[in-house]
Amino acid sequence: MKKFIAGLVIGLLLATAGVGLAAGEIIQATFAKFNFVVNGEAKTLETDPLVYQGTTYLPVRVVSNLLGYDVTYKADSRTIELVNNNTEKGDESVETAIDINLNEWIPLRTFAQQYTAAYEEYIMPLQDQLPSSDAEYGEYEILTAKGMIKAIYFQYNNYLKIEDLKTKGIIPQ
Repeated sequence: MKKFIAGLVIGLLLATAGVGLAAGEIIQATFAKFNFVVNGEAKTLETDPLVYQGTTYLPVRVVSNLLGYDVTYKADSRTIELVNNNTEKGDESVETAIDINLNEWIPLRTFAQQYTAAYEEYIMPLQDQLPSSDAEYGEYEILTAKGMIKAIYFQYNNYLKIEDLKTKGIIPQ
């Protein structure tokens, strides 16, 4: 009987030692109150953001819903999907779906930094052709001295079609 009790005590000690070691690390984080403003309109968060080591963490679902997106979590692929549910045209609800392969486009700022001479010669004189609206997405063309270049306005940035820049000889192949 003594061996049984001794074995039981040793087993319990070993089992709780792992728990004790795992609980040794302390993480300090705080919940904080913030003013949340979207497009100039004050919004109220349902939950307080978590601040850890100077970084603020916001719940995806709360912020997405606040911005007008529906959130779906797909556990099998560990995917969080956001769908804009505020886009309306008249009385009809319209879902915005923009499928852009940004590998085919170069941001205007990057183009200006990487190809300064080409930018100054072909694009900078045409700045008045570039949109500066608040639209989320738009397609347009720029007429350069070497021909038309396709461009898009996406998420408040201008992009130029890389293939057009290459075929027109504005950047090297």
